[in-house]
Amino acid sequence: MLPRPEAVVDLAQRRGEAAADLEEALRQDGGVESLTWRGELRRLRGDWKGAGEDLNAAIRMDGTSSFWALANRALAKSAAGDAAGLKSDYASIRRDVLDRFEAEAGAAEAKPEAVLEAGLRLGRGVRVANEYLFPVWMGHGKKA
Repeated sequence: MLPRPEAVVDLAQRRGEAAADLEEALRQDGGVESLTWRGELRRLRGDWKGAGEDLNAAIRMDGTSSFWALANRALAKSAAGDAAGLKSDYASIRRDVLDRFEAEAGAAEAKPEAVLEAGLRLGRGVRVANEYLFPVWMGHGKKA
């Protein structure tokens, strides 16, 4: 059972509820999506070590196709002062996904952190790298 979408989509205002839901999801499935969400929550709370543990586990399970975990891990590394780690994770994200993140950030010269934050906002409640869901989040916010 994954967390209720309303609990994880607005992590900034409902972190306690999201944390409880994510703990339950991890007890039940221990999957990549739950680990990615908990890693993101930990990153937002400033727990770089905990975030890294969850995001490393998600990436070990799903490889570099786990671009949501890579984006979060890159941001956690940046916040912890690991510029090389940020650069490495940023470069590991699929080019088509990174292109869409960069377009969402708006400026070609946007800093990697701004690009990744824009991409995470763009994804809204999606944190699974299933291509079936690409039209849901990749098309969001595009100008016609």
